[in-house]
Amino acid sequence: MSPLPGIDPFTGDVIYSEALLEQPPPGVTYVRYDDAAASGEIVEHGRRESIGAEDSLARRAVGLGRVAREHVVNMARNHDLLFREPFRFIEVVGQFDLVHNHTYSARWTGVPTAVLVSNAVPHSELYLRMRHWSPNKVRFADTADRLLARVLGVAHIVHGLGDVDRVVAFTHVLGQMYLEHGVPADRLGVVPLFPSGMPAPPLRPSVPGRIGFVAQDFVAKGGDTVLEAMGRIRQRRPGAHLVVAGKTPAVSEAQLATEGVTWRGFLSRAELLTEFLPACRVFAYPSRFDGLPLTLLEALGSGVPLVVSDYLGLPEIVGDGISGRVVPQDDPQAVADAVVDLLDPDTNALASAAARARYESTYSPASVLPLLRQNYDLAIEAHHRRRA
Repeated sequence: MSPLPGIDPFTGDVIYSEALLEQPPPGVTYVRYDDAAASGEIVEHGRRESIGAEDSLARRAVGLGRVAREHVVNMARNHDLLFREPFRFIEVVGQFDLVHNHTYSARWTGVPTAVLVSNAVPHSELYLRMRHWSPNKVRFADTADRLLARVLGVAHIVHGLGDVDRVVAFTHVLGQMYLEHGVPADRLGVVPLFPSGMPAPPLRPSVPGRIGFVAQDFVAKGGDTVLEAMGRIRQRRPGAHLVVAGKTPAVSEAQLATEGVTWRGFLSRAELLTEFLPACRVFAYPSRFDGLPLTLLEALGSGVPLVVSDYLGLPEIVGDGISGRVVPQDDPQAVADAVVDLLDPDTNALASAAARARYESTYSPASVLPLLRQNYDLAIEAHHRRRA
């Protein structure tokens, strides 16, 4: 059960679902949650369509009560008294070895089934950094969401996960958060996402001095910091130039006309992988909010050294620091220094090889999928032990 294209809002979580469906772990066959609902293998309560005409009066009354309750809760969510992501109430009817629940807070009933939960970033970070709620408002919603989950028996995506069979975090930083929220260490795994369909290492060389930046949300991902750093970079590397892909940001005409900056707009993933990334000497991404951004993993796979901020798990991506540099958030001078360092031909050659090696060892399907399968097996084993 994971966000799906055409059903859920398009995010990196949808891309994660698509990658798993395209390339499952060894020996795994996925059933999409919409297909399972259509076939009757799962039933989602709290929605009118879950009430069948053949149900008894008592069952219909219970079902209508759940619908009314969810209507009231959703009104509170729409008024920002709770986080907007709804709880899901799933009854498992069919026979599954395991349910992989990604990003949803859910209560599972029906046929006993092993449940593994995964996530990339807590709701509190999403609402602080991307939706710009005040810290007090986030604390209130977080507390209210947690209390409601406890009352309704929901395994909240951050709180109350101690009762599921296994929890998987995309990064070690998020894994530590889960431990602090009560997830037992023996039921926690760290398994990153992976970019599917990566081409072989590029045969053509990158363009000297080219710096790449990609983001749909220019400010949240630190685009303004990169833009400010460019003047300082060009003072030391006059031939350096920045190429920006993604949604055109709300910047002034003067900024759009900044010397040494090219605005490409939206590019397809195929264009990013075959044209944009291989041409970059350095990829700058001093983000203010992220879980484990797929674009950075694709840059590593393209042999492009990274400059990332010290936000949450981003430093983990560059690992030993050879394949990239970590800079403080909102520090254009630090970005400039790191980019200039990585533009040095000898340094860049070493960092480029390290970036591709980092991708192969940690973020390629060949390394991630067996690890995910191992965590599936551990979840199933834990489920059987707890039922014995």
